[in-house]
Amino acid sequence: MTISLDAHSLSAWQSCRRRYALESEWRAVRYRPKLLFDMLLRRAIFLLSSAKGDAATLAADAKATFLQSAANPGLDLAPGVDPYRLAKSWCGMFDTLLATIAKTPLLVVRELAPVRLSSSLEWTPCSWSDESQQLHRWVTVDSWDEDQAARELHSWRTIGDIAATRLPLMLHVIEIGRATKDGRSTPWSRAWQHPTIHNFAYRFRKPTGGELGSGWLPYHYNDMRDDADEWATRLLDDGEWQRITHHLLLNAPTDAQCAATMRDVMLESLDIRGLVDEDRLWHTLPMSRGACDGFVPCPWQPLCYSPEIVPLESLGLYQRRDNATVKV
Repeated sequence: MTISLDAHSLSAWQSCRRRYALESEWRAVRYRPKLLFDMLLRRAIFLLSSAKGDAATLAADAKATFLQSAANPGLDLAPGVDPYRLAKSWCGMFDTLLATIAKTPLLVVRELAPVRLSSSLEWTPCSWSDESQQLHRWVTVDSWDEDQAARELHSWRTIGDIAATRLPLMLHVIEIGRATKDGRSTPWSRAWQHPTIHNFAYRFRKPTGGELGSGWLPYHYNDMRDDADEWATRLLDDGEWQRITHHLLLNAPTDAQCAATMRDVMLESLDIRGLVDEDRLWHTLPMSRGACDGFVPCPWQPLCYSPEIVPLESLGLYQRRDNATVKV
């Protein structure tokens, strides 16, 4: 049997083997908003680059899927958060983001086939490739700084794809601002309006003085129902696109460094194969308690912290995968 690894599965294995075993056969039914947004945004960008839809149509499709998931089975939200207002904020960003990206140069890309590392191991890239064989990957972050850059460049999402394919990668980073109770504090969904001259052009950065005065008020894309194309044009004209997006070209390291990275992957796959061959149940694997409560808490805590073994299907929180490789 061939073991298939990607950045997510390998990261899960190294953080918590119990989580890897669970996610090999099941997935959490309720998505966290940013995870769902990222999935739908990347898919829309892929289709946009392939001319398989215009920005408005792809944004409408993404919004419909997001809202459907928000309504049933619901999103994984913190207590007290208004799911309707939050979903509206996320959906508005599909409009403005895709409208803006459609106005910028966008190469045609294709999905990559799994890379065979050995007779029993393959790596599935999460990046796409353009006609020149350069990789591309789009990510969203709250803000982009040295710490965030280091985490991204050291991740399996980046180094795994580069080392497996031996190809350079263009990393496209979109800043979406910090999370608030109303959504995201970002020019993709919020601008600033003059407190008295309402027909004055809105600004994406809040003026703090000068001849126009202060006290500018939040101006939300969803509330004002502005045209996404106009919003995108102003983002580009005001230079906000250059401020909140970053495009980094990452060259492939030496062949020796790539080989060493893939050797680490192969060594991890030997332990994974042992888990598969032993057919161990998830609750027989030790907990990695340090991975339970990170910035995003582990979605499998209702199982791990239950006083007794609970059948997964009885909770209604998880859905079985069709391509399961590990029995749990």
